[in-house]
Amino acid sequence: MTAKASAAPAAMLRGGALPTLVVGAAVAVAAAVAAGYAGLVGAVVGTALVVAFFGSGLLIARATARSSPAGVFVAATSTYVIKITFLALFLVVFRGTTLFDRRWLAAAALAGAGSWLAGEVRAFTRLRIPSVEPTDSG
Repeated sequence: MTAKASAAPAAMLRGGALPTLVVGAAVAVAAAVAAGYAGLVGAVVGTALVVAFFGSGLLIARATARSSPAGVFVAATSTYVIKITFLALFLVVFRGTTLFDRRWLAAAALAGAGSWLAGEVRAFTRLRIPSVEPTDSG
């Protein structure tokens, strides 16, 4: 594995988290103005869910980067199932809550997911990791 490839998860984490936090802050301000405290809390919770959801996947990828491809697949698949289960439980537990505005949570989560993915793709393309590494066989 090249040095750039081993640094990819950290670069993609930064590339995804920074724009997501900026977008999350903008949504939180809009939510606070439009819906008050409940909107603000909803936007913050939505942004936190996105950062936790996408960030945990990259942290697992970083931890398993030197594993076998089968090990990476098992870790990624297991992490995904756990994240989806947690998200489903979160939505069920807070189904009728008045602690936060669910519409602003959804707005922040959608905007955050889009900005995370765009930032992660931008960070990955800037790494310029070759898809085929040349060998020294003559």
